[in-house]
Amino acid sequence: MTQWWRVKATGRRDTVEPGIVRAFRAHQDFSVDVIGDPADLLVGGYGVTHLVEIKSAGGKLTPAQLAFRKRWRGEPPVTVWNEAQARKWARTWRDQAQHARIAFPAGPVTWDEAVEQQREALTAPLAGGKDGEAPA
Repeated sequence: MTQWWRVKATGRRDTVEPGIVRAFRAHQDFSVDVIGDPADLLVGGYGVTHLVEIKSAGGKLTPAQLAFRKRWRGEPPVTVWNEAQARKWARTWRDQAQHARIAFPAGPVTWDEAVEQQREALTAPLAGGKDGEAPA
């Protein structure tokens, strides 16, 4: 099923792509979607979406990819050449998230603590509201 934001991939796919996708998906905290443009993959994890461009040996960024990188104001896209690099990026992103502090009402917490707080908040019964509404 095609998502509304997915751009149909056109042209050749890099031969290393299936292995790189498997390497990212091996990390249970990441989701991976093949999009094709403006990058080959969206890799999401720990509340951050990463753009990943896959290149086979000898591959180069196209003029359109270089232009996109110049105008893009989000997290910079990364280029991955092999499965080992994919695993290294996944570990790097995981480590960055573990060291980041997130400001929540209870104070700065790690990503894992923030996720747990959100789970508790979503599963706790609503108190004091009429007909299940949140209290004012």
